[in-house]
Amino acid sequence: MTQTPGTSRRDIVLAAMVLTHGPWSEQALSRVRALPQGMEVTGEGVRANLIANGLGAPDHHNAWGAMLNAAIKKGYLVPTGEYRHMTLARSHGRSTPVYRRT
Repeated sequence: MTQTPGTSRRDIVLAAMVLTHGPWSEQALSRVRALPQGMEVTGEGVRANLIANGLGAPDHHNAWGAMLNAAIKKGYLVPTGEYRHMTLARSHGRSTPVYRRT
């Protein structure tokens, strides 16, 4: 994958992560697309929902972020401009964006 003007190194790495985790990413994106339209959720909530509904964990924890960014780029999720505090103890209550399923 080559870097072009307007393409950040981060975007290239995230795209590579989605390709690397191909089958898992495709399944996760399909499940995000199946979430109810209008549902508001954080990335943490997306992960909890997908795991609760039988999606296995990826082979690398960064695949979650890459998949979420792919869902945003594909228009499955759009930012609402709202932020919520995360609930997992390891997240230390930091703020995270809220997305709406389109």
